[in-house]
Amino acid sequence: MSKKQQAIAGHEKQARRRTPTFLLELPLHVNQGQSARLRAHLESRRAFYNAILSEGQKRLRQMRADPAWHAARLIPPSHKHERQVCGRWVSGASPMVWASWRNWL
Repeated sequence: MSKKQQAIAGHEKQARRRTPTFLLELPLHVNQGQSARLRAHLESRRAFYNAILSEGQKRLRQMRADPAWHAARLIPPSHKHERQVCGRWVSGASPMVWASWRNWL
């Protein structure tokens, strides 16, 4: 067994140990107006989170489907500058892209 495999096995053994967890739930007493406002805020945050997650997953799928991304993955880690330049190009991280994201958010 290699040192890397031993380290992974050792980490898994440590992760299996469980510590006691304590959870305290307190009831939230609110009136009808506060309840409606809180529900609306939580729903809007949920919708926003799901929209961001969906967009990120879509971009990840597009990136992984791009042949240029696969070519960039073949660059050895020792060629850091090449990897950085290629990574920026593949991800499309240009100032115009970031500006569009700022407008979207």
